[in-house]
Amino acid sequence: MAAKRAQATSEEAERQRMLVMERSAVRRAVLTPEQVDRERTVARDRSSAKRAALTLKEIEKQREQAREKVAARRATLTPKEIQLQQTLATERTRKTMCHRNKTLEDKIKSSPIHSRIDLRTLQVSDLDMGIIIQMAIIDRQCTELELQGKQITDRGISILVHSLHDNTSMTKLNLSHNPITDVGVELLANLLSKNRTRIEKLYLSDTEISDQGIDYLADMLTKNTTLTSLGIFQNQLTDRGIQRLANVLATHNTSIKRLYLQSNRLVTDASVNDLIEMIMHNESLIGLDVKECGLTTTGIKRLRQATNGKNFDLTC
Repeated sequence: MAAKRAQATSEEAERQRMLVMERSAVRRAVLTPEQVDRERTVARDRSSAKRAALTLKEIEKQREQAREKVAARRATLTPKEIQLQQTLATERTRKTMCHRNKTLEDKIKSSPIHSRIDLRTLQVSDLDMGIIIQMAIIDRQCTELELQGKQITDRGISILVHSLHDNTSMTKLNLSHNPITDVGVELLANLLSKNRTRIEKLYLSDTEISDQGIDYLADMLTKNTTLTSLGIFQNQLTDRGIQRLANVLATHNTSIKRLYLQSNRLVTDASVNDLIEMIMHNESLIGLDVKECGLTTTGIKRLRQATNGKNFDLTC
C-alpha cells in the first residue's frame, strides 16, 4: 500500500514537472529574442545571488567553528602554555620588524614628511608591516596611507593597529582589496572606538568582511567622532548588515559625511526604508553611493525622493 502511494506521488510530481515545462515552452514561443535573453539574464543573476548567499553562510559557519575550537583550546591551556603562546607571538612580531624590503624602503624614503604615501604599485605583505610602521608612520608621519591591493591579512592589521594608538598624523587609511576578514575589522573598530587617532577616511572595500564585520563597524560608529568617510563597497554584505549600519547612522552618529556601499549586490530593496531613515535623520551625511547594488528602479526612486530639497549627493 505504501509503495503504491509513493508511486502515485512520484507520478504526480512528474506530471507537475512536465506541466511546468510545457507552460515555459509556450511562454518562450511568444517572446521576442530580446525578452528571452532578458529572462535568461535575470535567472542567472538570481542563481548567482543564491550561490553567493550559500557561500557566505558556509564561511560564517566555518568561522564560528574555528572560534569555538580556539575557545575550547584556550580553556585547556595552563598558565605556562599561555605564556609560551604569547612568547611565540612576540617572536613572530620581532621577525616581522627585522624584515627588509629595499624597494619598499626606497619608496618611503623618497616621500616627504607629513605627506601621502602610496604603496599600491609595490609588492607588500604582512612581513613588510614593520618597515611601513617605522618608516612611513613613525619617521615620515604620513597623513595618508594607501595599502590597497596587497597581501595584508588580519595578522598585518594587528601589527598596524598597535602602531596607530595615539597617532595624530594619519587622516586616511586605505586597506581595500586585501584578504582582511571580520577579525581584522574588529581590531580596527576597537582602535577607532577609543578616539585616540585622527583617522577621517577608512576604506575596506573588496575584502573578506561579512555582516559580522559591519556589526563591529556599527558599534564603533556609536563612539567614534573623527571618521567622516567610510568605504565598504564590493563586499558580500547583505540587507542585515546594511540595515544595522543605517540604523546606527540614523540615531547615534554625527560625524560621517560620505558612505560608499556600491557593488554590494546582495543588498536589496529590503534596506531602502532604513537607508531613507538614515538620510532623513543624519544631519552630517551628505553623500551615499549605492550603485550596482541589488536595488530595483522603485527602490532607487524612493531614495531619490528622500533627498529632494537636501544638499545631498546620491549615486545609484
